[in-house]
Amino acid sequence: MSKTAAKKFIALCAVTAALTAAVFFAACESEYEHPFSVTLSVTCTAAVGHADLPETVRALLPADGVILSDESIEITKKTSVLTLLRENLQQQRIQFDISGGYVRAINNLYEKQCGPFSGWVYYINGSLASSGASSYAVRADDVIEWRYVLSAPEFGA
Repeated sequence: MSKTAAKKFIALCAVTAALTAAVFFAACESEYEHPFSVTLSVTCTAAVGHADLPETVRALLPADGVILSDESIEITKKTSVLTLLRENLQQQRIQFDISGGYVRAINNLYEKQCGPFSGWVYYINGSLASSGASSYAVRADDVIEWRYVLSAPEFGA
């Protein structure tokens, strides 16, 4: 193959790769033709005033336990509950600690600060979620509630 032919081949490959990437990323960005809304809330009512909670943490919690109140969020692309939470906490400048797919802390309230089984869990439409927050893709009209609990909740409760 001549140098000119090789240069043309390389240029063609580069253009093809660029177009493929552009189409792929455009499809990812506009995955849903019709955006929809979900509702997100974060509460720690069970922890407010809890005897085991250090005073330094108690002082950071809202008195009513509502960290994020029923935010209506427009969804335009496939989004997990975990991504939705992370993005909204960042936007609201609320501290969080997420390791892998696990929520360790929100608003400086960490797991196990109110007992050995306390921590963050999420509910979808009033029911305890049965899958990890990184694997559940939000759907139209979902009501997503993150709650700080003092003990492991039971499914259906």
